Amino acid sequence: MQPLCNARIETLRLSEHLQAFYPQIVDDFKLICSAPIRQQASIGGNLVNASPIGDLSVFFLALNAELTLNSPSKKRKISLRNFFKSYKQVDIQIDEWLDEIHFQCPEALRISFEKVCKRTHLDIASVNSAMSLVLHENQFKQIHIAVGGVAAIPLYLHKTSAFLRDKKISLSLLQQALDLAQTEIYPLSIIHYPTFVVVLIISVY
Repeated sequence: MQPLCNARIETLRLSEHLQAFYPQIVDDFKLICSAPIRQQASIGGNLVNASPIGDLSVFFLALNAELTLNSPSKKRKISLRNFFKSYKQVDIQIDEWLDEIHFQCPEALRISFEKVCKRTHLDIASVNSAMSLVLHENQFKQIHIAVGGVAAIPLYLHKTSAFLRDKKISLSLLQQALDLAQTEIYPLSIIHYPTFVVVLIISVY
């Protein structure tokens, strides 16, 4: 598990540890703002900002991350899934700060991050998604899917992730999962809806 909240986004992109199980991070994270901003912006700040289309929010949701919140009087842990409460509102008290971000990295872990925007670079996402999974004998032993731009908060797809877990991959299964995922979202714009479908299909494949 890795404590990362004070790290800069560019530090995350160039992390040899993360590249070991997610080599595409070097290119994928170039889609997140500009290099000067990545060198200044912190991971923790990106999460606490709670943008519904926050790239790092969906990325760490897909890693099933856990946060450690600290204060002068106590320390507590909270799943990132439960951190986002409503639009731009997070579960953090006025005297608390985000101290650590933790996630597990099984050896067989695979990660996908997708982002759709009007411009390839230097643009906010219309829709984004991330997924982590562990496959064994063509079966989803572990899977977590998150999407942004389809609700008031960065959204972890609880039902869809649970549905796929412990099932063997097939086209019919993926279609069922896509149908289920569409029941979990609340698009911020009707324009985002078909884009979301495309992004989710790309992520799964």
